[in-house]
Amino acid sequence: MVHKLTQLEKNNVAYNNTVFMLSGQKQSSKPVTLPDLPVWSVMLKEGSMSKVLSEVERYLESLMQAGELDAKVLHQFHHDFLQMLYHVIMLKGIQARELLSDAESMELAPRATRSVTDTLAWIKHIMERSLQYVNTVEQTQSVAERVKNHIAIHLNEQELSREEIANHVYLNPDYLDRIFKKETGISVTEYLVQERMGMAKELLSKSGMSVSSIAVHVGYSNLAHFSKRFKSVTGMNPNDYRQLHGRNGTSGKSKTE
Repeated sequence: MVHKLTQLEKNNVAYNNTVFMLSGQKQSSKPVTLPDLPVWSVMLKEGSMSKVLSEVERYLESLMQAGELDAKVLHQFHHDFLQMLYHVIMLKGIQARELLSDAESMELAPRATRSVTDTLAWIKHIMERSLQYVNTVEQTQSVAERVKNHIAIHLNEQELSREEIANHVYLNPDYLDRIFKKETGISVTEYLVQERMGMAKELLSKSGMSVSSIAVHVGYSNLAHFSKRFKSVTGMNPNDYRQLHGRNGTSGKSKTE
């Protein structure tokens, strides 16, 4: 009985100053309705923090009213929300450790799953921090830095091009090239190829991934096109490069399929 009461107390994440009778307590086998995280993700990307917070409050309140909210459900929701938030801030070029290293974050994070009140306090704090950080980064980053950050995040996408990058920073492609070359010494396209080939060299020398998988990972759907581009940059084809620079047992292996 003591064990059951202890578990009941741990699972009470929604109510304060409420008496529960051990008799009549039932575990619900009904699957919990998941929040609309893809929609919330889009809203966060657009900076609609207050609307997302309202959606979170509404979602948790609905679980409470349905009697579906316990410690396990709150814990799962916390991690799902955190995963979504990390994805959004990554797209914004923010590292989680930079965002959450302040004293208040370190104080709120361990308590985030103790109760609905603690969860909402943590979410409100982390979203406010995210919005402030994004605004600060966007105001202080140069155009070249924003371009480099965008390329780093979307390096594996075949659609990534000078035009798409220019659209991201709201500039004409030719004008962007002039600005970028003035600051870096090379064009946007040259920098994109440089980064893709740099990543390809790292993966060839340090991983056991096949050459075709590496090609896709750095934005090339056509293996022949990738190999030709790689050779024009390094002077050797991908397999020869792997044989010369391979580590951790990859040296000497030829993996193309």
